[in-house]
Amino acid sequence: MAPKKDNEDSITWYNDNIIKFCDVCINYITKNGRGQLMRWREIEDLFKERVGKRCPFKSLKNKFDSMKKDWRLWKFLKTGETGLGWNATTGKLDCSDEWWERKLKEKPEAKKYRHKGVFPLVEEKWDQLFGDAVATGVGCVAPSLNPEYVDKVINVEEQIEDVDGWSEDAYHEYSQYSRLESLDHQEGTFWQNFTQEVSGNPNPTNSVVTKTNKSVKRRKRESGGSALMREHIHGSQERHSEILDVIKQNRNSKKDDVGISIVQAMDIMNRMAANSDVDIGGDIWCRAMQLFRNPTDRELFYNMPSDDARLAWIKFAETRNIKPCMTSEQTGEAWMKEILNGHPNRCIGAFRMSASMFTKLCEDLKNNYGLTSSDRMSIKEKVGIFVYTLALGLSNRDVSERFQRSGETISRVFHEVLESICGRSKGYVGLAREYIRPKDATFQCIPPHIENDSRYMPYFKDCIGCIDGTHIDASIRVADQMRYRGRKGVPTFNVMATPSMNFPKPPEGKYYVVDKGYPDRRGYLAPYPRLRYHQSQFEHVLPTNAQEAFNRAHSSL
Repeated sequence: MAPKKDNEDSITWYNDNIIKFCDVCINYITKNGRGQLMRWREIEDLFKERVGKRCPFKSLKNKFDSMKKDWRLWKFLKTGETGLGWNATTGKLDCSDEWWERKLKEKPEAKKYRHKGVFPLVEEKWDQLFGDAVATGVGCVAPSLNPEYVDKVINVEEQIEDVDGWSEDAYHEYSQYSRLESLDHQEGTFWQNFTQEVSGNPNPTNSVVTKTNKSVKRRKRESGGSALMREHIHGSQERHSEILDVIKQNRNSKKDDVGISIVQAMDIMNRMAANSDVDIGGDIWCRAMQLFRNPTDRELFYNMPSDDARLAWIKFAETRNIKPCMTSEQTGEAWMKEILNGHPNRCIGAFRMSASMFTKLCEDLKNNYGLTSSDRMSIKEKVGIFVYTLALGLSNRDVSERFQRSGETISRVFHEVLESICGRSKGYVGLAREYIRPKDATFQCIPPHIENDSRYMPYFKDCIGCIDGTHIDASIRVADQMRYRGRKGVPTFNVMATPSMNFPKPPEGKYYVVDKGYPDRRGYLAPYPRLRYHQSQFEHVLPTNAQEAFNRAHSSL
């Protein structure tokens, strides 16, 4: 890359700089005409005078070409569309997802305008710069037109000398030809004049060909040039007449194609009411009346094979107008930004961790464990849903309301983050395996609470952990709660757990301490059966033999 020159400044193309650059180009084209080559070095000086910074002329030319491509792409999105709204808050078009999907199928490169549109004032400048005509307040003039030619009257008689070989017809044809030659000065009004002439109702425009009473010498023989010109003009007029006829035929054919009328659709509804398929004035009847206002719905209803199909279609159509549920202005993404950028206590209260720790967790899951964002949800919002659910123990419905997402989306995102943490589909290679692992993988060290207690040392010096069951409260549907109820009367899950972090398979010579519900096998040390075991059983009577003494120490470990 070439080094930056001292007299060159970096330009950031914000809307303000784009508008100033467009004004410079518009003034240049108005002064010199679009047909002339653009002298970019001169534009570079004009741009510096306007902005106060120098930008290389090559960069200005590239920006000009880029704006023209963006303008064509933006016009493609809005061509033939009505009712498109501009949201000043979000800076984009207010359009439905179906509209965007239809447009993106035609031009995928228009995707960049889905989340950020073109600023209205920039669009106005682009229309003046790249459009066919601009509004001057006096007439419709092309940007390339030199203003001194506007409203100029061309007198053909003053330009034609009294020369042999000109007939009256040749003069008329030359007048027509002169008007074609002066299109550079009639660009804004050409098509209006053209349609009026073809329809047989000519109307003078700014550039007018006038004929004076000055006589022209005539000859009976017509020149070859004038004959070719007359033949060319005559053929053009015939082709234009054919085009107008085709347009009129298409317009008449559209008027004749009225489709299925409301009366025809109502005849079928009356027949269905007579057969007791629907009740007159009922919900299905009223819904059908709304559908019949749409010509396409009437066509579908009329051409269905049976009344049962029509009735099922009306019932299904009711679901198309379901009122949106999540309509809060504070979306989940907005709430996440507010929490992470707000007071530190708010982040700790919501996620049980600081904002920096939360950000680090998101980056770790993204870079090392395959968690990705989607078109409508960022990684931070996904991790926020997962951590918020676990930190506060909330239900799917509560989290759905907080993040303004459907219950299905909350469930799917929760399991997506859970998969990146557990790595179940990858052989449990995830974030959990990285952090939940033994502190001492070789188990060479004796746990301090055993080594420093004479009740356990040296009898349990090879113990590496304890395994026991525990009951965790669970939310179970009413029909299945009975089999989950324990001695406390509430639904629970019976979970096997270990109080320490050492939970791999025990190596040779090491063992876990387990309760009497587990079998006594190598690596798992259970108490003696059919003897006193729990501490409460030894409160008044001390152990009477070595087996009871072992059970007492085993239960207190």
